[in-house]
Amino acid sequence: MKNVAEIHVENLELTSESKFLMQEIDFFLKLLKKSYLHTKDRDRIKILDAYWKEFEAYKGILGGLVAKVNTRERDISILLRDDLADIEETKLKEGDENTIFYQVLRGIRVLKESFYTYMSENSEECSCS
Repeated sequence: MKNVAEIHVENLELTSESKFLMQEIDFFLKLLKKSYLHTKDRDRIKILDAYWKEFEAYKGILGGLVAKVNTRERDISILLRDDLADIEETKLKEGDENTIFYQVLRGIRVLKESFYTYMSENSEECSCS
């Protein structure tokens, strides 16, 4: 159990980090989109499709996580507004959002490393100039 202030700070950090990762995923999707234009081989297009689906899946998970955190923040603000909670004294059960975030973060790191390797090995097709 943590107090409301601690949970609020964690929620802000989680939301910020998640939004940054979603922007990073958008960057990778732009690279993939440009790579599609330069790729003629069906097998390589299937590989790009797989990367696209994975990035989109992670982006969806992060979006859901941000929505869940925003709902929790709204609930906390209602408690505080109605004087049903004290920011320092009231203890709330921690959610599983941090655990989910770090699992997604690890997955994105692995996916990015794989994507970087693919891009460097296929640089003639993936040149995004």
